[in-house]
Formats: sequence, structure tokens, C-alpha cells
Amino acid sequence: MSYQKIKDINSKYIDNSKIELIPNGVLMAENCPTLKEKENAFCFVGLVCERKKTYESIKYFIDNYSQDITTKMYVVGPYKNMQNNHEFSDEYVNKCFELIKNNALENRVIFTDRVSKEETQNIFKKSKALLFFSDKEGMPNVVLEAMANNCVPITSEMDGVIREIFEDKKQGFILDGDFEKINISLIDRALP
Repeated sequence: MSYQKIKDINSKYIDNSKIELIPNGVLMAENCPTLKEKENAFCFVGLVCERKKTYESIKYFIDNYSQDITTKMYVVGPYKNMQNNHEFSDEYVNKCFELIKNNALENRVIFTDRVSKEETQNIFKKSKALLFFSDKEGMPNVVLEAMANNCVPITSEMDGVIREIFEDKKQGFILDGDFEKINISLIDRALP
């Protein structure tokens, strides 16, 4: 339903000037370190699966940031014992672990499995950027939550959804098919 339709329906009961639609709200984190104060850490948050493109997020980290030995990546989300989820695949998870092993990054790409919302917030607070290249999303809360914790989103287009959330090269980075490298110095200047 469009914003205008919702406003029209509610205006029968409430003064229009008092109606404001907030599609997906997240709480702004307090006491976040600045991007320059953060570790050279990156994160992916979500189910480890093909649609979320976890493998591509890990590969992007490896190709663009792993050469600096101070960098690390957190993969936050379920990756085992998910037989009741049609998107889950042991083969896909093994493919992700094989990529990490082949690049000798077992100590720098950290799988957390499921963690509390508080722990996810802590990972956002210490990470400079969220790497999120999902095929399809409605309104990806993970991107909103990352930004609320001063963690710069580096994302794919996601059928235009991402452009509704932030402006490319200002609050984050929207990569097209070539997945160009975003230097850490650019990340440090992304969020106000």
C-alpha cells in the first residue's frame, strides 16, 4: 500500500499533519566509535545462503582487503543445522569454508553462527563496513541497522531497493556488476 493511501485512510481519524510513515525504523546506536577509530573489520549479517550471496561477500573481502594483515571479517548468522530452511545448503556453506581455507584466512574470517541482537550490534560497532550483495530483499533491515551503528554499507543494487535507503558514494557504496574495490580511506569518509 502506498504512503498516500495509508495517509488518506488514517486522515479520517487523525489530523494529516500528525501522520508520519516510518517504513522500517531502527534505533540509532549511542557511543559509536568513528570510522577511523574502528578496527579494519568488515561484516556480513544474514543466513549463509546463495540468495544472500555470502560467498561473494567473503570473496570481495578476500580480493580487496585481506592483503592487509590487520583486516578481518565477521560472518554473522546461521550456517549449520538449518535443514528446515529451503534456502540453506550444506554444499554452499562448505563452498564458503573452502574459499577461506584456500586463502589461508581461517583466523581472519570468523563465523559467529546465531548471536544475540546485542552481539550483532557490537559487531556492527567495531566493523567499518557491511558487505551485503543479496540477490533479493524487501527492505533489508540489516543495512539500516549497520548504518545506525556507523557501519558503512557496501552493497549490490538489489533491484533498486538500496537506492531507497542511501545515496551511493555518500552514506555507502552501491556496486554494479564489476564490484570495484572501495578503499578503506573512502569508507572512513562515507558516513557523517
